Amino acid sequence: MTRSSSPPAPRSRTSGTTSTPTYAPGLKTVDDALEIRGRVFSAFEMAELSTDLAERDHRLTSAIVGGGPTGVEMAGQIAEIAHRTLPGQYRHIDPRRARIVLLDAVDRVLPTFDPRLSAEAERRLLRIGVDVRLAATTGGPDRPGRADPGRPRPHGAGSSRDLRPRRGHEPGPATRGGSGRDSRRAVAGRVIARRLAGKRLGKPFSYFDKGNLAAVSRFSAIADLGRVRLSGAIGWFI
Repeated sequence: MTRSSSPPAPRSRTSGTTSTPTYAPGLKTVDDALEIRGRVFSAFEMAELSTDLAERDHRLTSAIVGGGPTGVEMAGQIAEIAHRTLPGQYRHIDPRRARIVLLDAVDRVLPTFDPRLSAEAERRLLRIGVDVRLAATTGGPDRPGRADPGRPRPHGAGSSRDLRPRRGHEPGPATRGGSGRDSRRAVAGRVIARRLAGKRLGKPFSYFDKGNLAAVSRFSAIADLGRVRLSGAIGWFI
């Protein structure tokens, strides 16, 4: 019998809060992306059907937990949808009134990027209507009050979902901590499978970090490529 070997699917950290997937789905798989897309668009549909102004405001409020590249990009895309794509599509609501809140426990968005690029990304988020809240924690959906229907819907994103800083923990570059680590795991799995099958090993694993990139909104992105740092439209075209 021949067994195929494949690396384990990536999983989002939940920090021990068992109800996190219910209130804040991660963004690691295609299914996660489809779930978030469905929640975002259904929120506008439910707001359109509601006659209660408070309920409408609730439906039009989204909270993204994690100010890393994925969280920043998600906040920017929801803002783009609300301000550019959906206006004029509804009779009773104005999608431009949607409130997008981006939270992170650290003191700046995109902490793995150069501080000047982080500041530029934050300014861009503010210009497109994102409410950026730094040095902020959620407490987790299992804590008292997190299931309050009057609170915004949180969306977990990327590797910054665990907002509680650990003692002695410093965030590392997103690329080395994410895709580089996943690549090493995938190669390790293939090496073990080849050894068990008695096959020759391939070339040694080598990973080159080309830098970090985050698309904040349409025609606006930041790129931290070592000595080269770009922002705005130039970064977006990279």
